[in-house]
Amino acid sequence: MEYLTWLEVILRAFGAEIVMILGLVAADVLSGIGAALARKEFDWRRVADFYESNVIPKLIGWLALVVVSRTVVADLLPPDYSFLAPGVEYAGFAAVVIALGSSIVDNLRDIGVALKG
Repeated sequence: MEYLTWLEVILRAFGAEIVMILGLVAADVLSGIGAALARKEFDWRRVADFYESNVIPKLIGWLALVVVSRTVVADLLPPDYSFLAPGVEYAGFAAVVIALGSSIVDNLRDIGVALKG
């Protein structure tokens, strides 16, 4: 019997998307800490609040969307519309990436990084 770590199980189930989201979360946290330090407003409690109010809802929401898409939506749709289930997953993934990317850009601006565009 093959032994899989919890990380391998998650990667097999959700693919590279989960790795990208977790990487963006890490970048958001680090840039947020940098922005708070630049504003001289850093507080460790706000990091925990950030996870509770920003990271957890996005991550759980996306995971729930994927699970529903792969189970309920895929089973209810006729074969001609089976392309919609992955589309729902990608739309949810795009929403999370855009939200995290926007937060990172805001944090970088607060730090003083000049961004073009």
